[in-house]
Amino acid sequence: MATGNVKAGDVFNNWRVLNEDRRNRGVQHFMCKCVCGTTRVVRKDNLGHVQGCGCERKEYKVRTGEVKPRTKKAVRKRIKRIMVKNETKR
Repeated sequence: MATGNVKAGDVFNNWRVLNEDRRNRGVQHFMCKCVCGTTRVVRKDNLGHVQGCGCERKEYKVRTGEVKPRTKKAVRKRIKRIMVKNETKR
């Protein structure tokens, strides 16, 4: 949980604070960067509660087959993985 002063370089779960972005209705917002490289504006009261941009959840769902990969690169990677798995079964 982000209490007190938050400054550039602070880390909360997967977010690294880059700088203060704005204040909206008295709530501070910070420009943050996730460990995967995604940058987003995050409310101060969400720092420490929100794990990151969702990259880990997306990656987990793709690995378990709960959702289909969206990028061509991810599709090719998944097809290759399936082909290798099928070859090892023979």
